[in-house]
Amino acid sequence: MAFSLEELQRQFLAVQESTPVQALSESACVDIVMKLMKRKHFSLSTTLNGKEFVTPEYLTQEIRSYLVQHNGRVNVVEMATSLGMNPDTVTSKTEELVRKSKHLQLIGVDLISSFYFNTIAQEIAELLEERGQLGLGELCQKYSLPADVLRHEIQTRHGTSIQGELRENNTLTTPDFFRRVECVVRGSCLAACHPLSLHTLADLFNLPSDSVCTAATDLLRRGEISGKISSGIFTPSRYLDHQTD
Repeated sequence: MAFSLEELQRQFLAVQESTPVQALSESACVDIVMKLMKRKHFSLSTTLNGKEFVTPEYLTQEIRSYLVQHNGRVNVVEMATSLGMNPDTVTSKTEELVRKSKHLQLIGVDLISSFYFNTIAQEIAELLEERGQLGLGELCQKYSLPADVLRHEIQTRHGTSIQGELRENNTLTTPDFFRRVECVVRGSCLAACHPLSLHTLADLFNLPSDSVCTAATDLLRRGEISGKISSGIFTPSRYLDHQTD
């Protein structure tokens, strides 16, 4: 018996809208899915309450969204709790994302994006402009980051977002600030007739002691001042010559 196209469409719609006589229980559905997962038919992760299954793609999307919502830095364990997922599952997926993206880093238990580092670079630049010098240790404490990581990020942005130089003594200084320090040290050392405490000089001009000592060492090496430095004391050549006589 032949049916018209309209009749076939009507019957198909009726089947779609009909209520099934029997339905699988939630536990039975979960059991079936778990068995299929064990047989490697597909890959899913379960939520902590065991009531939902999450695809790898969906978990990736959730992690990226969560990272954006928290300005590019999140604690992976805390993120897992917020997403209602097993911490090991989220950590594993996070490590995979880091391997595939040059814009993500896993530092300790924190997932950090380039956006976060760009943000703090701007903060550092503004603070440096205001103060002229910043200590790397101070910045590490402020942002809870290892020194090697922060040093790399600062050096990467040197001359662009951060207009300062990270010196050997782990201080970040602007060119103007260090020129000012050198000017003070040069004038004081050239005028000195007796041993001069560099720490006292720093206090007198309200300058960081380490910057004053670094400037004195650089000036001495370049031959712009004459004498010797020992234990933070600059002794001018004229004094040394007088002692010899």
